[in-house]
Amino acid sequence: MACPICNSGEFLVKDPENSFDFWEFDVSDGQISFEDEDAVDAAPSMSDDREVFCRRCSWHGKIET
Repeated sequence: MACPICNSGEFLVKDPENSFDFWEFDVSDGQISFEDEDAVDAAPSMSDDREVFCRRCSWHGKIET
């Protein structure tokens, strides 16, 4: 998975209940790797319809896109 605008593999996902909380992650070889070890348990599930945000540009959208 790469950003369709800037081709970055660096993203973040926001907490669906508190948009000020977020978790940063990288995607490499199709594998999601959170930067914070606690995020694996705390972050929302990463389903195809989860909205993610690129950390390098203004793109955001569903994982499936």
